[in-house]
Order: sequence, then structure tokens, then C-alpha cells
Amino acid sequence: MQWHGLRTLVTGGASFIGSHLVDALVERGATVGVVDNLSSGKLDNIRGHIESGRIEFIQADLNDPDVAQLVVEGVEVVFHLAADHGGRGYLNLHQVSCATNFVLDGLVFGACRNAGVDKVVYA
Repeated sequence: MQWHGLRTLVTGGASFIGSHLVDALVERGATVGVVDNLSSGKLDNIRGHIESGRIEFIQADLNDPDVAQLVVEGVEVVFHLAADHGGRGYLNLHQVSCATNFVLDGLVFGACRNAGVDKVVYA
């Protein structure tokens, strides 16, 4: 796949896995946007890319339908990693929080459909 100049978005891109994906996309020459609410991601994971201007970072909550629609406009490939998550036992103790992921996913997927995004990679 030709990544150079490809307009991409990484939701949850300040997380451990998301930030490594951002590194790889930048290395391949993609145009990279990141949206993260920083509830579990760390700005330090992508700070170098932000300061160098290699990525555009938006701190926002994708559970807001307006945010989801705004961040996917003009994007060709979305890597959707944003989620409410935790370690061992998290699902049993945080059922309502995890259920909000269905809403978040629906908003992101719907916004991608409306914006004509070519591909969504869901993790």
C-alpha cells in the first residue's frame, strides 16, 4: 500500500499501541491525525510528533457525535483504537463503561460512512 500522503486518523492514538501505530504511519509518510481524550493515553507518547508538526492532535471525546463527524472529514483510512478499557477483571467491574464502547464505535463508524472514508481498521 502506498502510504506517502495518505490521509489517516488514529483514534486513541496517544495510547501505547496507538502511539506506535502513529510512529509507523509517520515513518511511512502518511498524513496523520490523532484524536484522543487522554483518559488512558499519554500526550508524551506522541509529543515529539506534535511539536515537529508531523501530526495533527485533537484532544476530544468521540462519544460526542459532532467530534466524530469533524475528525473523519477528508480522511481516507481510519484506525479505530479508541475505547474504554482496562486490565484483568475490568469487564466484570465496569460493565456500563465498557458498554459505552458500542456507542462510541457506532458514532465513529457512522461518521466514517457519512464522510466516505475508504477504509476503517478496527482493533
